[in-house]
Amino acid sequence: MDNWREKINPQVLDWLLEEDEVNSPVRFLALRYILDRPAGGPDLEGFLDGQARNRKIGGLNEK
Repeated sequence: MDNWREKINPQVLDWLLEEDEVNSPVRFLALRYILDRPAGGPDLEGFLDGQARNRKIGGLNEK
């Protein structure tokens, strides 16, 4: 069942990985769970900073 990643349409993966502040949670999840990037890795370390910034400006709910 490991070969499921090979079946992902590259265009869909590119779309999921787009760098966009509004869809950064989608990018985080794609990197973390589809590409198996470590939570503390360089690809994901800025995500938490971005979430905190969004909460300050009202971009995301705090709950």
